[in-house]
Amino acid sequence: VSRTAAAFGPGVLPSPRRTTARGASANSGGDPPSADVSDLGLTVADLELILPVGAVELSAGGFESTSMDPRVDDAACRWSETPSEVEVSLAIPGLRGQPAACLSIECAVTTLSVTAFGRIVWSCILRGQVVPESAVFVVKENEERVPVVELSIQKANEALWGGFIESIGENSIL
Repeated sequence: VSRTAAAFGPGVLPSPRRTTARGASANSGGDPPSADVSDLGLTVADLELILPVGAVELSAGGFESTSMDPRVDDAACRWSETPSEVEVSLAIPGLRGQPAACLSIECAVTTLSVTAFGRIVWSCILRGQVVPESAVFVVKENEERVPVVELSIQKANEALWGGFIESIGENSIL
Protein backbone atom coordinates (compact mmCIF):
# COMPACT_ATOMS: atom_id res chain seq x y z
CA VAL A 1 0.00 0.00 0.00
CA SER A 2 1.45 3.33 -0.97
CA ARG A 3 0.35 6.88 -0.25
CA THR A 4 2.28 9.30 -2.40
CA ALA A 5 2.58 13.01 -1.90
CA ALA A 6 3.20 13.59 -5.60
CA ALA A 7 1.63 11.62 -8.40
CA PHE A 8 2.12 12.05 -12.08
CA GLY A 9 -0.25 11.34 -14.91
CA PRO A 10 -3.42 12.58 -16.53
CA GLY A 11 -6.29 13.57 -14.28
CA VAL A 12 -4.18 13.99 -11.15
CA LEU A 13 -4.76 17.69 -10.65
CA PRO A 14 -8.28 19.03 -10.27
CA SER A 15 -9.59 20.97 -13.24
CA PRO A 16 -9.28 24.73 -12.79
CA ARG A 17 -12.60 26.55 -12.43
CA ARG A 18 -13.57 30.15 -12.99
CA THR A 19 -15.34 31.66 -10.02
CA THR A 20 -17.59 34.65 -9.81
CA ALA A 21 -17.25 37.38 -7.18
CA ARG A 22 -19.64 35.37 -5.01
CA GLY A 23 -17.51 32.23 -5.26
CA ALA A 24 -20.02 30.24 -7.30
CA SER A 25 -18.59 28.18 -10.10
CA ALA A 26 -19.00 29.74 -13.53
CA ASN A 27 -18.02 26.44 -15.16
CA SER A 28 -21.02 24.31 -14.32
CA GLY A 29 -22.08 23.92 -17.96
CA GLY A 30 -20.34 22.02 -20.73
CA ASP A 31 -17.61 24.63 -21.26
CA PRO A 32 -14.01 23.42 -21.10
CA PRO A 33 -12.29 24.35 -17.82
CA SER A 34 -10.35 27.62 -17.82
CA ALA A 35 -8.51 29.90 -15.42
CA ASP A 36 -7.65 33.58 -15.55
CA VAL A 37 -3.86 33.89 -15.37
CA SER A 38 -3.54 37.39 -16.80
CA ASP A 39 -1.98 38.60 -13.54
CA LEU A 40 1.08 36.38 -14.21
CA GLY A 41 2.19 38.51 -17.16
CA LEU A 42 2.79 35.47 -19.39
CA THR A 43 2.30 35.27 -23.12
CA VAL A 44 1.68 32.20 -25.28
CA ALA A 45 5.25 32.59 -26.56
CA ASP A 46 6.50 32.25 -22.96
CA LEU A 47 4.64 28.96 -22.61
CA GLU A 48 6.13 27.60 -25.83
CA LEU A 49 9.74 28.11 -24.70
CA ILE A 50 11.80 24.96 -24.21
CA LEU A 51 13.38 24.75 -20.79
CA PRO A 52 17.13 24.11 -20.75
CA VAL A 53 18.25 20.72 -19.46
CA GLY A 54 18.65 20.86 -15.69
CA ALA A 55 16.42 23.94 -15.30
CA VAL A 56 13.85 21.96 -13.35
CA GLU A 57 14.42 18.94 -11.12
CA LEU A 58 11.46 16.71 -10.50
CA SER A 59 10.89 15.23 -7.10
CA ALA A 60 8.30 13.06 -5.43
CA GLY A 61 7.67 11.65 -1.99
CA GLY A 62 5.23 9.77 0.15
CA PHE A 63 4.67 6.98 2.63
CA GLU A 64 4.49 3.20 2.25
CA SER A 65 3.75 0.34 4.59
CA THR A 66 6.62 -1.82 5.85
CA SER A 67 4.25 -4.70 6.61
CA MET A 68 3.79 -7.72 4.38
CA ASP A 69 0.16 -7.90 5.46
CA PRO A 70 -1.89 -5.90 2.90
CA ARG A 71 -4.42 -5.05 5.64
CA VAL A 72 -1.75 -3.14 7.59
CA ASP A 73 -0.81 0.34 6.44
CA ASP A 74 1.71 1.48 9.03
CA ALA A 75 3.14 4.24 6.76
CA ALA A 76 6.50 3.45 8.39
CA CYS A 77 8.50 4.06 5.20
CA ARG A 78 8.75 7.77 4.39
CA TRP A 79 10.49 8.34 1.06
CA SER A 80 11.47 11.23 -1.16
CA GLU A 81 13.18 11.02 -4.50
CA THR A 82 14.69 12.90 -7.38
CA PRO A 83 15.60 11.20 -10.66
CA SER A 84 19.13 10.55 -9.32
CA GLU A 85 18.67 9.83 -5.59
CA VAL A 86 16.23 8.42 -3.07
CA GLU A 87 16.08 9.23 0.65
CA VAL A 88 14.19 6.94 3.00
CA SER A 89 13.25 6.89 6.66
CA LEU A 90 12.23 3.44 7.95
CA ALA A 91 10.56 3.27 11.37
CA ILE A 92 9.55 -0.41 11.32
CA PRO A 93 7.11 -1.04 14.21
CA GLY A 94 8.23 -4.68 14.55
CA LEU A 95 11.68 -3.52 15.64
CA ARG A 96 10.37 -1.62 18.69
CA GLY A 97 12.77 -2.06 21.59
CA GLN A 98 15.79 -3.06 19.46
CA PRO A 99 18.75 -0.82 20.35
CA ALA A 100 19.46 1.59 17.49
CA ALA A 101 23.17 0.83 17.82
CA CYS A 102 22.62 -2.84 16.91
CA LEU A 103 20.95 -2.10 13.57
CA SER A 104 22.65 -1.88 10.20
CA ILE A 105 21.71 -2.24 6.55
CA GLU A 106 22.81 -4.50 3.75
CA CYS A 107 22.17 -3.13 0.30
CA ALA A 108 22.34 -4.78 -3.11
CA VAL A 109 21.37 -3.40 -6.51
CA THR A 110 17.67 -4.24 -6.10
CA THR A 111 17.27 -5.12 -2.40
CA LEU A 112 17.62 -3.58 1.03
CA SER A 113 17.88 -5.53 4.29
CA VAL A 114 17.87 -4.27 7.85
CA THR A 115 19.96 -6.34 10.26
CA ALA A 116 19.94 -6.54 14.06
CA PHE A 117 23.04 -7.99 15.69
CA GLY A 118 24.12 -9.16 12.21
CA ARG A 119 20.90 -11.06 11.41
CA ILE A 120 18.41 -9.96 8.78
CA VAL A 121 15.19 -8.83 10.49
CA TRP A 122 13.46 -7.00 7.61
CA SER A 123 14.01 -6.85 3.86
CA CYS A 124 12.46 -5.52 0.69
CA ILE A 125 12.83 -5.48 -3.06
CA LEU A 126 13.28 -1.94 -4.35
CA ARG A 127 11.23 -0.36 -7.14
CA GLY A 128 14.40 0.34 -9.11
CA GLN A 129 18.14 -0.24 -9.11
CA VAL A 130 20.59 1.60 -6.86
CA VAL A 131 24.35 1.99 -6.50
CA PRO A 132 24.92 0.03 -3.24
CA GLU A 133 28.30 1.59 -2.45
CA SER A 134 26.71 5.07 -2.41
CA ALA A 135 24.47 4.19 0.56
CA VAL A 136 24.78 6.49 3.57
CA PHE A 137 22.67 5.77 6.63
CA VAL A 138 22.20 6.57 10.31
CA VAL A 139 20.03 4.83 12.88
CA LYS A 140 18.23 6.78 15.58
CA GLU A 141 15.54 5.94 18.09
CA ASN A 142 12.25 7.83 18.02
CA GLU A 143 10.13 8.84 21.02
CA GLU A 144 8.16 5.57 20.78
CA ARG A 145 11.38 3.51 21.12
CA VAL A 146 11.22 2.39 17.49
CA PRO A 147 14.59 2.53 15.74
CA VAL A 148 14.55 4.76 12.65
CA VAL A 149 16.89 3.99 9.75
CA GLU A 150 17.55 7.07 7.63
CA LEU A 151 19.07 6.17 4.27
CA SER A 152 20.26 8.15 1.26
CA ILE A 153 21.32 6.29 -1.88
CA GLN A 154 22.05 7.06 -5.53
CA LYS A 155 19.90 5.48 -8.24
CA ALA A 156 21.58 3.43 -10.97
CA ASN A 157 19.34 4.95 -13.66
CA GLU A 158 17.83 8.42 -13.56
CA ALA A 159 14.07 8.04 -13.26
CA LEU A 160 11.29 8.61 -10.75
CA TRP A 161 10.14 5.38 -9.13
CA GLY A 162 6.93 6.62 -7.51
CA GLY A 163 7.77 4.80 -4.28
CA PHE A 164 10.55 2.82 -2.62
CA ILE A 165 9.28 -0.67 -1.77
CA GLU A 166 8.31 -3.06 -4.57
CA SER A 167 7.62 -5.94 -2.16
CA ILE A 168 8.44 -7.03 1.39
CA GLY A 169 10.52 -10.14 2.08
CA GLU A 170 8.77 -13.33 3.22
CA ASN A 171 9.20 -13.71 6.99
CA SER A 172 11.41 -10.61 6.73
CA ILE A 173 13.84 -12.43 4.43
CA LEU A 174 13.85 -12.31 0.61
